[in-house]
Amino acid sequence: MIFSKRTKIVCTLGPSTDDESILRGMIQYGMNVARFNLSHGTLDDHLRRMRLVRRLAKEFGTHIAIMFDSRGPDMRIGDLASDSVELADGGQFTLSKEKFPGTKEKASVNWPGLIDILKPGDQVFLNDGLIEMKVLLVDSGNAVCVIVAGGNLKPHKGINVPGKKIPLPILTDEDIRNLKTGIGISDDESGGIDYISASFVG
Repeated sequence: MIFSKRTKIVCTLGPSTDDESILRGMIQYGMNVARFNLSHGTLDDHLRRMRLVRRLAKEFGTHIAIMFDSRGPDMRIGDLASDSVELADGGQFTLSKEKFPGTKEKASVNWPGLIDILKPGDQVFLNDGLIEMKVLLVDSGNAVCVIVAGGNLKPHKGINVPGKKIPLPILTDEDIRNLKTGIGISDDESGGIDYISASFVG
């Protein structure tokens, strides 16, 4: 029986894949696209990894597509007083414009305008959707939420509000600079990026 792969395997590369032996294994076992998350790390780090992927792919006689995932509208939890906090189902958690080290009851947000657009009943997701909350009330620069599905929250984790128009640019100035750099690489045989992706586009 002959099997034909009908899907593409997209792998996110970062510090844990910097070891060449790990990257070789990923290519050997079918990686088709190397994704670079511009929300984390530096552009120089991503370009270095990109060139490594191109070099190893050439050794394997294959093509690995390069994807830059733009940072885009960046709504995140601020600093926490500890490495992480545990949010329990049914409890309350407050998002605030005020800047302070957050706790399991309350944390700041990096974009204060978020509080202004929230209304009671809105869904709010934290940590790439792993934590779900619903807004109870908004008052004096704070949005008090009930925790629908709790979990472990670390500092600077992403915030997503589905169905809500966010008055922030889809591509920031930094995104545009990074993408132009990735597209314009021509100082070696690697060439530029193949794909651009964006998360949580409203």
